[in-house]
Amino acid sequence: AQTGDAARGFIERNACRIPDSPANFILTLRADCTPRDGEGLIFLRFDPAGEILGYSEFDIWPQWGAGDLGGALRADQHGKRAGVAGAKRTFSWMFDTLKLERIVATGALDNVRTARMMDGLGLERKGQITSTRPDGSSRRSLVWEIERGDWHQRQASES
Repeated sequence: AQTGDAARGFIERNACRIPDSPANFILTLRADCTPRDGEGLIFLRFDPAGEILGYSEFDIWPQWGAGDLGGALRADQHGKRAGVAGAKRTFSWMFDTLKLERIVATGALDNVRTARMMDGLGLERKGQITSTRPDGSSRRSLVWEIERGDWHQRQASES
């Protein structure tokens, strides 16, 4: 319980609410809640008991009007389409509030759930990249992209 209490305390001291965001809290580590160029945000979602359900993190590259999204859900949330619903809310928020033109996402080659979700959401596969981890090892990942207009057209056709 101490670890959970410490994490909750850290979040309460350092996180803030941003209106119309797809999360309970946005961790910015700054009181004014205004991200600056070269910074990322972490969205945290909590269950009614106050435990973390999942997170979304993203980086924004204003010079390209683009953002990169990543995240994870607690294991007991897998298979409930919570990740799909969260990704839809987050993508819409990134396009509508941040006015991004493109969202980029990556997933490990063996991450079947992420691949299924990105393909199902209409993101276009762009190829593969190799990322180098801090420990020097590498990871091959698939890369997806979607443009703002394509996202809105797809969402309108689903309603």
